[in-house]
Amino acid sequence: MRGSPKQERRYSVASLTVDEAGALSTLDPARRRHDELESRRGSPSFLLWLCFRFAVFVACAALLGYGLACVADIFRHAVIDTTFADEARFDEAPTWLWWPFGAAFGYVLFGVGMSDDLATFLGRHRCPGIMAAAGWAGVSLGFVVSTMNWWPPSQVGAAIDPITMTETPWSPLAWVGYYTKVWIPLLLLATTGAAVSRTVFRFRRQSAQLEERDRLLVRGLRVPGTIADVNVLVDSPQEDGTVSIAGIDATVTFTDTKGVTRWVTRRVPSLHRVPDQGTTQVLFDPERPGEESSIFVAFHRNPATSDWIPFDWP
Repeated sequence: MRGSPKQERRYSVASLTVDEAGALSTLDPARRRHDELESRRGSPSFLLWLCFRFAVFVACAALLGYGLACVADIFRHAVIDTTFADEARFDEAPTWLWWPFGAAFGYVLFGVGMSDDLATFLGRHRCPGIMAAAGWAGVSLGFVVSTMNWWPPSQVGAAIDPITMTETPWSPLAWVGYYTKVWIPLLLLATTGAAVSRTVFRFRRQSAQLEERDRLLVRGLRVPGTIADVNVLVDSPQEDGTVSIAGIDATVTFTDTKGVTRWVTRRVPSLHRVPDQGTTQVLFDPERPGEESSIFVAFHRNPATSDWIPFDWP
């Protein structure tokens, strides 16, 4: 006697996974990850969320710079004056002294993962230096604005003893402190310009690499790769002996169309996109298999567009 249709159905156990709730799911985790990343690439709603985070990030950076400048002004007057021209403002310092701490918290809170999310939206493996340049520009802006509100010294060129009322000529250090509102903004402007220029240069260079990647995704050849060696990059050990992983350098071997074994090394810059276990793919130009600038590596079973790592990582 034939069983019911429900009894005759067969399921592939290999295709079933256990989700976070503990129930069986027929959705491949690699496919789910791929679809999630691809849904964010070019998404208008995701762009709005990124714009909001970016605006708050820069605003916190500006507040941080403004607060740091206020602190710097206190130390500046400690060098050029023996009394403060505006003691009431100095007495209020403990109130606004919390600004840098609050701004730093918001800076970190909205900045963490922002670069990876921006890279996902643009379909890039990572965005070279954009968040660092934007953060430094915000800090510089806040610092420069704060210098416009710095109060002047009691007397230019000399410090006045409040007890004897005698004048002591400024030392070279005092003169450096007096011109802080001039040379620090110029220094910040120069470093911000250098950071932005470097970021634009690297962004354009990466864009050329991604054009080659998009071409190879259509006309190139994708083959399995094998991780032959892994070098874990760690930051300097802390006092308690702990270390943090800064990245992973993986050496991958693959065979081209002529049977030649080739070796390439690519870096996974963070654990945000940690490689799948035992899964590596190599994308290359079959007409130029030895051209390393045309070789891209992905460490996922079902890689998204932004997973392909170029040769010259930023």
